[in-house]
Amino acid sequence: MFAHMGLFSRDLQVELLGDEAAVAGRRYRGTLVARVGEVVTVSAVRARVTGRQGWRTGSGKHQVSHSANVPTLALTLAEYPEATQWVPDSYRFPFAFELPADMPASHEHAPAHAYLELEATIAIPWRCDPRWRFLIPVRRP
Repeated sequence: MFAHMGLFSRDLQVELLGDEAAVAGRRYRGTLVARVGEVVTVSAVRARVTGRQGWRTGSGKHQVSHSANVPTLALTLAEYPEATQWVPDSYRFPFAFELPADMPASHEHAPAHAYLELEATIAIPWRCDPRWRFLIPVRRP
C-alpha cells in the first residue's frame, strides 16, 4: 500500500508493507517505509491503529446512525531526543500488534461498515506533521 500527502509529496513519501490482511485475534506485522527526496529534520515517527465500525437503523426521518471504535493503539516507531536530519534515502520502521479476537471482518455493505485504519505521522519540528492513512483489510480466522 502506498500513499503520499500534498505539501511533502515529492520530498517525503510513506509506504506500508506487511501482511496482505490482518486476522482477528492474531498478530499483524508490517513495516512503514519512508522515502526521503531531500534533507528533512525529524523528531519522531508514530503510528495509530483504530478499528471502526458503523451502521444505520430505521428509515427516513427516523433513521439513526451508530458507530463504535475498537480502542486506538498508539505506536512510537522512532523517537529522537534531539531532532535528527534524514538525508535522501529510505527509512524502515517495523512494527507488530495484536488484533482483538472479536474484531469484525472488513466490509462496506450499506447500511454497515467495518475497517481497520493505520495512520502514520512523521513529526517535523516547527512544521505541520504530515500524516498518511492506510486501510488494512481484516479477516476472521
